Amino acid sequence: MPLDDTIDYILKEVNMLNKLPKLSSRLLFKHLLCNVAKNTVFSFNHHLYKQSNMGNLLSLVLADIFMAKHESDVTL
Repeated sequence: MPLDDTIDYILKEVNMLNKLPKLSSRLLFKHLLCNVAKNTVFSFNHHLYKQSNMGNLLSLVLADIFMAKHESDVTL
C-alpha cells in the first residue's frame, strides 16, 4: 500500500468536506498522519524500539481507505 498516496487522498477528502477546524492546516494534519503511520515506537523490557515493516494499528484503517479509493476509481 503506498502510504504517501493514501495520506494525500485522505487530505484531499478531508479538505473537500471541510472537516478540519479553521485553526488546523493541511500541512499540520499531513505531518501528524505521517508521524503516526511511520514512527511507531514501543517498549519491551524497559527499552524503546522503533517498529519497522510490520505496520501499526492505523495500518488497517489506511489499507481500508486505500482499497475504498481504488474501488471507487474502478466504478467511475
